[in-house]
Amino acid sequence: MKRFLKNSVIFTLGLSLLFLLFFSASTTYISKGDYFSIPKNIKNIILGHSHSACAFNDSLIDGFYNLSQNTEGYPYSFFKLKKVLEHNDQVEQVFVELTNNQITTWGENRVSGLYLDVNMPRSFPVMDASFVWSSFVKSKNPKRILNALIQGNKSNAEFLFSKNENYIQQVWKTHITPTRTFQAPKVDVFKETAPPQTETAESEIRMVGTNLEYLVKIIQLCEAKNVTLYFVRSPMPPNTVIANEPEFQRFLRSKEFQNSPFLDFKEYPLPN
Repeated sequence: MKRFLKNSVIFTLGLSLLFLLFFSASTTYISKGDYFSIPKNIKNIILGHSHSACAFNDSLIDGFYNLSQNTEGYPYSFFKLKKVLEHNDQVEQVFVELTNNQITTWGENRVSGLYLDVNMPRSFPVMDASFVWSSFVKSKNPKRILNALIQGNKSNAEFLFSKNENYIQQVWKTHITPTRTFQAPKVDVFKETAPPQTETAESEIRMVGTNLEYLVKIIQLCEAKNVTLYFVRSPMPPNTVIANEPEFQRFLRSKEFQNSPFLDFKEYPLPN
């Protein structure tokens, strides 16, 4: 019995080591490869979560590439954008989704919380190791961490064995939202009344949390690369309840965002 247990432990440790070795090697190989080019006629990139992923059809908008994906937090958008700009110097303008649900503390779920194992697997080859480690530590959820590593290994293997020459096309140009991630609520024909909001002075607006810290990093990256940055709020259904609109407007007036135009399509008339 002891021998069986010993052999089982050795076998498990061996498999775990092989898993980690393949994960590390494949992630590094993809990161250093020439897999991140976009067509030369593309000069505009849009990034964000499911709102912009669903709102802007880049097959209908000339010169645009929509790299938005469901549940995506700003750190993942930042690392994507950094890699794209490194490999595509023709990009002139970047559009980033900025809407009400991204400035709340719940936004941390897009980084190290509920959606950790959705976002990380498609971004491992472009992320800094320090960010990955800090997100795992903040997560405090071994199940999500393990699932992120397993799904990341699977994503790397599928890409490498597919012999696809473009990581963006295979991994980032997919806008499919898993059913476990989002379930649409029933539409109420009446707008709910938003609860009163606590007033906050504009001078007190702060970039709180990792999600918003990386939004500032996106601004700094675009400035460093001499790329024009626009913030965009996608169209919303007319019944959408927005309780923090006053806070959102004050957020937009804070000093970090004064130099970046805000394109507001919230009221754009579209069928539900």
